Amino acid sequence: MAKIITYDLREPGTNYDGLIARIKQYTHCKLTESCWLVSTTWTTAQIRDDLKRFLDVNDRLFVAELSGNAAWTGTMLGTTESIKKILKS
Repeated sequence: MAKIITYDLREPGTNYDGLIARIKQYTHCKLTESCWLVSTTWTTAQIRDDLKRFLDVNDRLFVAELSGNAAWTGTMLGTTESIKKILKS
C-alpha cells in the first residue's frame, strides 16, 4: 500500500543519515527534498514509530496512506515510473 512520508528537519547541524537510510529500506521513491513515496504493508502509525527514533524533539514528521489518485509535476529526475509503480501497489 502506498504511503507518503514528509518531514521538516529543524535541528541545524544534525546528522539525519539514519533517517534517510531507514526510509530507503522501504520500496521508495524520493519525490522532493523532504518527501518520499513508499510501498509497505505497515500502518502509518508503525512507520511513524519506526522513523521517529531518528528525529530530534523539534522535528516534524507526517505519514499518510494514499488512495492511488495523484497528479504531479517537477518531481525528482527519473521518478515518474517509480511513482506509478508504487501507487499501483
